[in-house]
Amino acid sequence: MPFMMSLACIRMRLTPAEAINVCTINVAYVLGLLSTRGSIT
Repeated sequence: MPFMMSLACIRMRLTPAEAINVCTINVAYVLGLLSTRGSIT
């Protein structure tokens, strides 16, 4: 996962915060797990 996040930052010009968001809360939303998973607190 860290490699994919690094790749997203380099190739897609995402900020590290955007890459973390893409890998956590957005995936949880798509999978229907947003109420119990996906955010770092």
